[in-house]
Amino acid sequence: MKTGYWKASVKLMGLLLIFAVSSVSAFKADEEQAIENHSNTDISESMQIEAQACPESFYDISLPSGGKLCQVFAADFPASMIFFVPTSPEEVVNFYKNDSTQFTNSKQVKDRFMLQTSDKNTTLIISADGEGSQVDVLIKAI
Repeated sequence: MKTGYWKASVKLMGLLLIFAVSSVSAFKADEEQAIENHSNTDISESMQIEAQACPESFYDISLPSGGKLCQVFAADFPASMIFFVPTSPEEVVNFYKNDSTQFTNSKQVKDRFMLQTSDKNTTLIISADGEGSQVDVLIKAI
């Protein structure tokens, strides 16, 4: 009787093992199909990130050439926009000081430069960002 019990147990274990292996194989096949389907999906369909080209100016504030990754956070007043430019923060500060006489107030706070118009209507915050600078443009009103 004990021998028959062990034979039945071994058969049952074998059947369970076959079931487990086939289940794992089916799961793996489904997983591989899902990966293949995802790989064939155009990335623009799965990610809705819009890249905006940088304008030459934002309201009356000119932007340095080479600006990219522009993002307007608020087009109405108070208006704000950020962008990346592949030059150092010091070069960006010099661009604004040489390009326009409207930025009369400037100060450096830690690693950031702040330029402001005399009426304090427009503020630029310039900070190092990788191999360039991030520029935040904040305009209260026209």
